[in-house]
Amino acid sequence: MNILDELLGGISLKIIYGQSVCHTENWYETKTKLYSTVWCIRRGKVHVRIGGEEYIATEGDVILFSPGDTYNAFGEGECEFVYVTFNLELGHAENSPSGSISGMLSGERVRNISRSFCREYIRKTNEVNRPGVDAYACFFSFITEIFLKIRDGECIFFSGRESKAPSSDMKKAIEYLSEHFDDGTSVKDVAARFNISEKYFISRFKSITGMPPKKYLIECRMRRAIELLRGRKKTMSEIAQTLGYSDQYSFSKAFKKHYGEPPSAFR
Repeated sequence: MNILDELLGGISLKIIYGQSVCHTENWYETKTKLYSTVWCIRRGKVHVRIGGEEYIATEGDVILFSPGDTYNAFGEGECEFVYVTFNLELGHAENSPSGSISGMLSGERVRNISRSFCREYIRKTNEVNRPGVDAYACFFSFITEIFLKIRDGECIFFSGRESKAPSSDMKKAIEYLSEHFDDGTSVKDVAARFNISEKYFISRFKSITGMPPKKYLIECRMRRAIELLRGRKKTMSEIAQTLGYSDQYSFSKAFKKHYGEPPSAFR
């Protein structure tokens, strides 16, 4: 896979979401990836079962998923990793790497790249209200180095991986929900907009993302709430309105339920 040559043909890269996550020893998840995703293991052991095979990643290892990959994952005790979901096209669409990048990278050189990226990405995303150009540049540099390692044969590709890529309408519906979580849009509205039954949308959404769409809406609103509270430019009432809540009380109640403290205390 000559990724370097494809890079010369032009690149489109969009970070969808990224953060550092910690899981307890009881963590277990089954998902189908909607976007390309990278996990950089910071602590513990992470088991990934895909295509009938099991792969074990330890501190410094990198795991890559492609859209449509269906997997089971769990930790051996507590674990921590940085994950980033992203859209990527290299050169012309027909030359993009697609599913062939699914796999795990290990070795000392990969671990050094991974450790450095985790430190810088976490620092840069914590310094601002939302990931900016510095975080984007950090990830672009990292993923380019990882792809070069794949080209050099330093990737264990997932064998016989299960691929259940979402239908075009389902993908558009999920993307629409991701972009309109703050305007009062309901799950029923989104399903109807794309001519998908609400029951099927909820079931398929959960199998793809690992959570019901209503919970996903709350997660999006709460992440955005943190950004707005840190920004200090809006009042509590304005933040509630921005996030689609009927009033400040409803927002405060939802925030406290999610984070364990009222937004005023967080600010």
